[in-house]
Formats: sequence, structure tokens, C-alpha cells
Amino acid sequence: MKKLFVILLSVLIASPIIEAKKPMRITILCYNIQIGKRADIDSYVEFAQKYKPDVIALQEVDYKTRRSTRHEDFAASLAERMGMNSVFGGNLHFSGGQYGLSLLSRFPIERVRAFTLPHPETAGERRGALSATLKINKKQRVNVINTHLDLNRDTRPEQVSAITEWVDVSSVPAVLCGDFNAMPEDVAISIAREHWTQMCDSLPTFPNTSPKRKIDYFFARGEGQWRTISYERVAECPLSDHCPIIITLEYIENKK
Repeated sequence: MKKLFVILLSVLIASPIIEAKKPMRITILCYNIQIGKRADIDSYVEFAQKYKPDVIALQEVDYKTRRSTRHEDFAASLAERMGMNSVFGGNLHFSGGQYGLSLLSRFPIERVRAFTLPHPETAGERRGALSATLKINKKQRVNVINTHLDLNRDTRPEQVSAITEWVDVSSVPAVLCGDFNAMPEDVAISIAREHWTQMCDSLPTFPNTSPKRKIDYFFARGEGQWRTISYERVAECPLSDHCPIIITLEYIENKK
């Protein structure tokens, strides 16, 4: 009996210790800022710093347009003040500059991709999506995709499908956020839910005062498990016509 015990103990000592994979947490602020026209940039900095976001996803962003102060790169200026990295994806040329989407991150940005969404030739504003692969630590990565979908409800389903096809989650989990211009019962949201998990509630996010329509969202995908730690919709914020939404997510890899 003693020999058997010694053999079992030897096996346990010789076996490698399997470390539990630490869940990845990320806090994201998503905001359609209405080109930042309602206040100076310091007001946006002051607001954002309250939530200490790891990532900020902005829609309706001006890049060096004549209508912006001093032809400003709004996202870069905001990132500089907050000690973050920033990338911009232009959806269209406008007023001597560009107009589109931006992502800010306190994590290193390893890869950036901009994607033009399907859009009828007869429509006005071209839409897009902006993706950044963020290095959380030596082993963990996450793709954050920021988008602003069309006003036309017949166009949005195709745009959601295109984003879903574009995003590969076989190796890196993904979070999709933005202004979807779509209510929860919209076909585009139904399609999103078929392939992504909605991580936020359905409280209205537009307009900023007495909001009546839910059109801003967080979704997530991955081979592991996503869960929402906290979520907040900030109503009555005077910095835009949308309510900003803030989420903290946790991702746990599946055991292999």
C-alpha cells in the first residue's frame, strides 16, 4: 500500500501544473458625439475620465475639417489629453477633411482595418466599420469594431451581415459597438443577435434628453464566454444628441 502511495505521489509531482486562465476585462465607452459641436474638447475629456475607459468608440467624428476648430483631429486631441492611442477611419471626404469613426485605446493597438459597408448608390452618406486589435497583455488580444449603420432600414441588415462575415473570431474574440440606427425589433438587430450576443440592455439611447429610441449597442463574439460586469446608459448628457453608453465586459477562454 505504501508503494502505491509513493507512485501516485510521484505522478502528481511530475505532472505539470495547469494554470487557470485569467479572465480578460475591458471597459468601453461608446458615443455618437455629433461631430463634437456641442462643447469644447476639454468637456469631452472631463466626461470620459469619470468612467476610466480602456477603449472609446466614437461615431460622427471630424478629421481636420473646416467646420472643426483649427482643422482639428478631434480623436487624436482627445487621446493625447487622456494618454491613449487613437485611430481614425474616414467614411467620406467632407469640408476639406474627413468624417467617420474613431477608436481610442489605453492598450497597444496591433492591427487596424477599415471596412466600407454595403451602401446603395442612390443613398447619401457612406457608412463603414473600424476595427482595432488590442494587446491586453502578452497572451490576450481583443478586436473592437466600431460602426455607424445606415438610416435606411432596408440597408442595415446587409451591413450587419457584412460586418459579421468580415470579423474572424477563431483566434481573437471581438466586441462590436456603435450607432446602429436600429430599434431592438429591427431586422438588422435580429440578424446581429443570430451571430453575436447582445451585451447591453434595451433602454432608449436617443435623443439624449428624455430618450425614446434604443439605437446604440454592444455585441460580442468569441469561442469563449463573454459576460457583462456592468453597463450604463447616461441620459441627459449635454455633449451630443445621443446618450453615451459604457460597459465593462469579461471574457473567459474555453478550456482546451
